[in-house]
Amino acid sequence: MKAFIQDKERILDSANDLLKTRVYAENLVKVIENTPRDKVFTIGVFGGWGTGKSSIIRTAQDTIENAHRDVKFITYDAWKYANDSFRRMFLLKVQQELKMRQTSEMDRFYKSEIADAEPKTTISVKGIALAVVVIGIISIILFLIPRISIEWKVAIPTIGTLGTFLLALLNGCFYDLKISFNKPALFAPEQFEACFKEMMSKCLKETGWLGKTWTAIKDYVEVGEVSIVGLDKLVIVIDNIDRCPSDMAYQLLTDIKTFLSNANYNLVFIIPVDDEALKKHLFRRWNKQTGEDINKEKEEFLRKFFNVTLRIKPHQEAELLHFAHEINKENKLGYYEDTLAIVAKEFADNPRRIIQLLNNLSSDLALYEMDFATKHETAICVALILHEEYPSFYKEVTKNLNLVIKFDEVYKEKYGDNGSLLSFMRVADLSLRQTPFDALQRIFTNTSSIFSDLPTDIQKSVTTYDSDKVIKFADANEGLRTNLVDFIFEKMRLEVNYGARTQTTKWIDLLSSLYKVGVFDSSRFNAIDISLSRYFKSAIRSIKNQDALCYMGQHMASAGILSLRTAIIEYLTANKAEEDTNYKGILKAYLSNFTSEKDSKDIAALVESYYVDHIIDRNIDFTTTQKRVLFSDSFMIRQSESLPSIDDKTRIDDIIWCIKNNSELSGKAFNVLFSKLVELFGPTRGKSKESYIEFINSIQPILSSLENGSLSTELDVIFNVVVQSRGIPNPTYRNHPQYDTHISFLDEVDEKEAKVVTDFCYEVMRITNGSVDISTSIEKLYPKCKDAVVDGALKIHSLGISISQLASILINVDDYNSPNTLTLLEIIMTRNKDGLLKPDEDTYKNKIHSLVDNSNITGVENLLKKLVSDDEQVLGMETEYVASLDCDTINILPVSVSKLAVTTFKRENAESYRDNADFLILVLQKGNSSQKKEVVRLMKNKINNERDLRDVVKVLDNLITEDQQMLRTLVGELDAIKDSETVDEETKNQVAKLATKLSSKIKKASLLNKVLK
Repeated sequence: MKAFIQDKERILDSANDLLKTRVYAENLVKVIENTPRDKVFTIGVFGGWGTGKSSIIRTAQDTIENAHRDVKFITYDAWKYANDSFRRMFLLKVQQELKMRQTSEMDRFYKSEIADAEPKTTISVKGIALAVVVIGIISIILFLIPRISIEWKVAIPTIGTLGTFLLALLNGCFYDLKISFNKPALFAPEQFEACFKEMMSKCLKETGWLGKTWTAIKDYVEVGEVSIVGLDKLVIVIDNIDRCPSDMAYQLLTDIKTFLSNANYNLVFIIPVDDEALKKHLFRRWNKQTGEDINKEKEEFLRKFFNVTLRIKPHQEAELLHFAHEINKENKLGYYEDTLAIVAKEFADNPRRIIQLLNNLSSDLALYEMDFATKHETAICVALILHEEYPSFYKEVTKNLNLVIKFDEVYKEKYGDNGSLLSFMRVADLSLRQTPFDALQRIFTNTSSIFSDLPTDIQKSVTTYDSDKVIKFADANEGLRTNLVDFIFEKMRLEVNYGARTQTTKWIDLLSSLYKVGVFDSSRFNAIDISLSRYFKSAIRSIKNQDALCYMGQHMASAGILSLRTAIIEYLTANKAEEDTNYKGILKAYLSNFTSEKDSKDIAALVESYYVDHIIDRNIDFTTTQKRVLFSDSFMIRQSESLPSIDDKTRIDDIIWCIKNNSELSGKAFNVLFSKLVELFGPTRGKSKESYIEFINSIQPILSSLENGSLSTELDVIFNVVVQSRGIPNPTYRNHPQYDTHISFLDEVDEKEAKVVTDFCYEVMRITNGSVDISTSIEKLYPKCKDAVVDGALKIHSLGISISQLASILINVDDYNSPNTLTLLEIIMTRNKDGLLKPDEDTYKNKIHSLVDNSNITGVENLLKKLVSDDEQVLGMETEYVASLDCDTINILPVSVSKLAVTTFKRENAESYRDNADFLILVLQKGNSSQKKEVVRLMKNKINNERDLRDVVKVLDNLITEDQQMLRTLVGELDAIKDSETVDEETKNQVAKLATKLSSKIKKASLLNKVLK
């Protein structure tokens, strides 16, 4: 073991002044020698802990005492007496150092005094009372004895009384009272000051040789030693004040300033202290109390205590490095240059810490063999510094050595705010990197093994099956992953092979968890199978990470190792296995990982049985194959047959899930389901309409889950039971069905109930693609819920399902203000893909008439336009009807409708309208010139027929034309009629007015032509 360094104060000379602080000692000598006479002077020596303040003062003391025999140094260690009263111990220390006898004043300062009070005499009242009682009793007895004469009866008590009194007086009727009391030691501040001044007056008093001789003789006779007196100057060093409690440090400084400095003595106080530490120490209490920052006041506060201060300047790194080298050389320690450099850099402001660290390093090196310690001295030194200065970081390093090996990669994220650690690691980093990993393992953890590159905490995590920590380490240390996996399997083999069977479940759990996240690959499957396969089945019931277990089992099976898969299936199919708490988790994990058709078939029967009593797990992401195999017709039929009631929502939800997730279910499964539902609904005789509505609401979710056109006739059984009539018992013959009244519940529903049934009918139509005829039911329901019927039909049509079966019913809708109604009519009245009208022709024609009658509604007018745009037959129906209307009715029709009739007026069909005056008037008003000529032609043919003359005048009165030749011809023919004797006067007047009107038009036209020319 290397020698330990003695950390003690020394007298500085050129040879041992390693820190170059002798200059401060020389300066302190000058200050002490030049302090004012007859004044108490306080000197502060300020410097950090371990910077050599004690050596500076010791050197100054040696210099002064050698040069001045009448100067005395006394050192008072405040820390040594921190638990005692400063005032008592300080006076005692000074008194002892000056070899002075304690005066009576000082005696009272250190011990208590017992005193007696003056004695005084007092009467014993009890004694006198007792004497009186005794005399009284004797007198009574004497008077009761008859043989004794009266003289003796009086004399005897009298004599006894006098005798008793004299005896009591002599033996205790009177006694002296003596009182003692304790005078405690005094502790008054003025006593402290008086005692100190008494000693200072004696030791610093100027005394001749005769006085000194007399004092020496007197002291020797009284106390056996000679007091130090007649000093020219007394120097008192108060050391370690900054290590005392804050209250005591404050009191000490205050006492020095207030009680000890208020005298005319050549007295010097030297207080070596770390001023920064002292300021923090003194003011910590005040900062907490006031909550204020008083940093600016600290320096001023200390300045009041010191007359002068000597401040030791901070040491430079080079000086501390030189100090470390000299200490190394002086004590023959033999430390490496790198070691000393690191120590000096870390403790560049504290020489004492260098000494302590080197002593501690000597102890640490002794833990290792000499060769190892010598080879890795610097790394051991770094570890020691980390342990002492950065304990939290050191603790983390012992768990993960990569923190020091790759410190530059991790410090920014984790230790970026620790500047001192960063600075130290920059210096020490190279030494650690150059040290082999196994050596670092031994230095930081005192262990080594074939897996020494793995941190001890990770090795412990493996052996305690902490998968989270192992996974995290593997992710962060890719280069160590192979060694980590080797370690894991080595530990597994050891525990299994040497009988640690109780841990096999934990190993299976750990390995499956690690494989799931890719810590190791399939190349390790054989090792797992060899060591653990015989434990698989028994371990499954206790596995925590069931999903990881099945994940690994599936991959092992894919690699041809079936042991784990077989164990899982055997566990799931075992008798009473469901009683295990792990069963549900294992089944879910199996279904989530074993997804092939074979995997599904192997447990299909198990799944079918299990889900009869349990809800299908919606959290499992079943594959299409699994849905087809596991939830087949067999599963559906079993679920249906096990349905206890229509109200069993849980079972119904499972059936719905099955329907939605397996599109390959056959009609057989649905026949069983719907038959079961009808069976649960029960006999319809006497059923209330509320029961029907409840039944429909219960099965509606099932119907909603079925795809469009997925079934054909399977729904007949349910549809028929709902819409067909049921027997209502005759009150008189309730038990005789032959007397029942048969009625469909559709005839009884109100508006709200009708909507429910309507939705049901349309669902049936959607599912069966219209193969089930719902028209009769819709016809009954339409009057009660017109909007629901219309909206449902539109929805069915939007799904691409034909609503032709409903055309003859829906064409009768008449809410022309509803956009949905008009949209539905357009769908129904548009020819089908075969070019046929959906309703019959008469029904269609009647609807056209209704639309024309309501064509003033904008939506209806637009519908008529669409219907006739490309359909001549429909156009003919509309035109025919419009043409049959009277003129007043036609005139109030929209122009698009009324003009539609005029456009059909041609020479070929003109004769058919010759007697329709109103229509011909419409042609004259809205037709073109050729159509107007055709009307005039018809009228000319009728002008000579007196029976038609009134109609001719009525039609021609609406003629608007610029054709003067036509007008002149008509005027000529009209003038000829005016003079006819066969025409009545009223008609003649009408003809005359018409002729005049037409003549006026001719004149206007001629005048206009002249103007234009």
